[in-house]
Amino acid sequence: MNQAKNYEEMQSLLRLPQQKDKEYQAALYLLSTDDDLTRIAKPCISEDGIAFQKIKNDANWLGDKTKQVVEIANNLFNSASVCSLAPADLAWLGYPLLEQVCNSLFIAGDQCAVVIGHSAQGKATLTLDSSSWERNKQFAEKLQKMETTLSAELNIDR
Repeated sequence: MNQAKNYEEMQSLLRLPQQKDKEYQAALYLLSTDDDLTRIAKPCISEDGIAFQKIKNDANWLGDKTKQVVEIANNLFNSASVCSLAPADLAWLGYPLLEQVCNSLFIAGDQCAVVIGHSAQGKATLTLDSSSWERNKQFAEKLQKMETTLSAELNIDR
């Protein structure tokens, strides 16, 4: 399996604004985690969007964990969709699915971005760019230091 190749193939089915959309990126990231799931999802992706109900129907034979991943991808893509998973359900996903679900949450929350590159051999590579999260973290740390300094100067207990 090459998640980068799967992601790239599905992304190519979308218009440019959709490709840059965090909800699309998060959904495609999860749908690209499994070759069988990618094969099922590709015909359901177009410039009109992602037909999650068809993916759910067609992926029914893939097993409970994959169905849960599809449900999460659907909810990240469309927050109005019903997601019946509880944190305990997520915990049972295990490695690597739980890590991929967590990554998709960071993607949807604009804490990181999917970056597709190519190795020297021409093989697609997928990395997550967390530089925006790092900037937010640094800003929050600076803000906390300023608050602490100001509180000390004004003799305010925090």
